Amino acid sequence: MIQLYHVSKTYEGNVKALSDINLTVNTGEFVFINGASGAGKTTLLRLLFKAEECSNGQIILDGKNIAKLKESEVPHLRRQVGVVFQDFKLIQDKSVFVNVAFTLTVLGIKSFEIKRRVWEILKKLSLYDKVDEKVNRLSGGEQQRVAIARALVNNPPMILADEPTGNVDWDLSLGIFNLFEELNKSGTTIIVATHDQHIIEQYKKKVIKLSRGRIVNE
Repeated sequence: MIQLYHVSKTYEGNVKALSDINLTVNTGEFVFINGASGAGKTTLLRLLFKAEECSNGQIILDGKNIAKLKESEVPHLRRQVGVVFQDFKLIQDKSVFVNVAFTLTVLGIKSFEIKRRVWEILKKLSLYDKVDEKVNRLSGGEQQRVAIARALVNNPPMILADEPTGNVDWDLSLGIFNLFEELNKSGTTIIVATHDQHIIEQYKKKVIKLSRGRIVNE
């Protein structure tokens, strides 16, 4: 379970990204964070995996206040979260395989199991024919799918996705969200930041709408 109590985030120059956010996401829920560009969607996701600290309030993940986590405990938190970044954060001069396998390699998973998992997720995302291609030779849409594959390959209990279909066409968008829905049915908590109303209408999940850093309805 994720619980936010009176969470605010203010950047340098008194720029308020989030103001007095209160929300609960239950384990196994599928939630859309909706709002225009600049509404605070990305900031909210970054707070959830401790890429940033909130200025005020509390963020509780599975009963733990993440603001009080020791530095040594942060990597464990992040291993429980698959993150799809808006700007991908891929290793551009490495292959698709190396990028997707990165987390598994760090965790010390055996090589035969890494290969199995990577091939399985690449097949689901129609990327198996790109496995040896360097990322910097791929299109924006293909890089987006590599970023999604990397987030999903470790089967984390929670997925945070920031505009995960911003660079792909409608058919591929549906394929990605069908995969998210499949994972959700198996118990994975899914939180997706998107401004795409068509996707929201297609999947009929809980929607938390942000405007200028505030929740305007749930």
